[in-house]
Amino acid sequence: MKKEEQSFGCGISMSQKGHALSGWILRIVPLFAMLFATVVAKAAGDGDGVKFNPGVRYSQWAINSRAHDFYANTTKFGLAKFDADGTSVEIKRNDTKKKLDYVPGLVAKSMIEAADYYQDFDWSKPWFASVKEYGDAYYNSVPNGGGSLDDLNAVKLYIGIYNNKNATTTDRDNAKTAIGRATEGLIAHNKNNSIPSGTLAGDAVVGGWFHKEAYNNQMWLDGAYMGSALLAQIVNFNGDGSNRHSGGKGGGRRRWREVQSGGEVFAVGDKLQGA
Repeated sequence: MKKEEQSFGCGISMSQKGHALSGWILRIVPLFAMLFATVVAKAAGDGDGVKFNPGVRYSQWAINSRAHDFYANTTKFGLAKFDADGTSVEIKRNDTKKKLDYVPGLVAKSMIEAADYYQDFDWSKPWFASVKEYGDAYYNSVPNGGGSLDDLNAVKLYIGIYNNKNATTTDRDNAKTAIGRATEGLIAHNKNNSIPSGTLAGDAVVGGWFHKEAYNNQMWLDGAYMGSALLAQIVNFNGDGSNRHSGGKGGGRRRWREVQSGGEVFAVGDKLQGA
């Protein structure tokens, strides 16, 4: 029996199965094309298709309906829900992670950015209160030993807290503590979790961050965008010159710089001796 006609063990040869599959695909393609054309026509026409409603703030709708009940990967999670004044908790935080976590951090970051954008509207106060309540729980335990950019990415929410007009002096001090610990974490990550020279990828990726310690010398998009974006935000938050870390023998300074190579941005630390 020829290789292309080996049996699948069900009385149908490979060749027969291939012809049958091809015929089935050819029969359903026109059906999908018709369905797609119908959807497009409805959306573009004056019928019952989906239309943008300028009277609806979709960010407001999404936050109010989902921020207190979502999944952090496969685990149910929810930020605390506050009353209209942002002073009393109506639904407690369903914190199944017990730490500053990547997915809740993304939700909180988006929520605080919306709260900052609409901070002149009273109905945004509960959003700020929800994110602040989550941030208050973990500002002093932000990982500062490196090894996971996932664990540091959520720190971006503290920048939004700091910039909101409803933030108190204590809120801003807590935010600075969290951001300071994240800076220490990035320095440690750069030291222990960046790609060295001598790998198969060559010198172009030297210094690039692998975003988790378990992914040794693997440069994922996570490492390319999370670390450098967080670093850039922290540098901007702290002001000019804040990307220099003083210390070390001989008064050395660690200067962070971004190197663009082959369309990818890597965050790299250079230690400059002297000055």
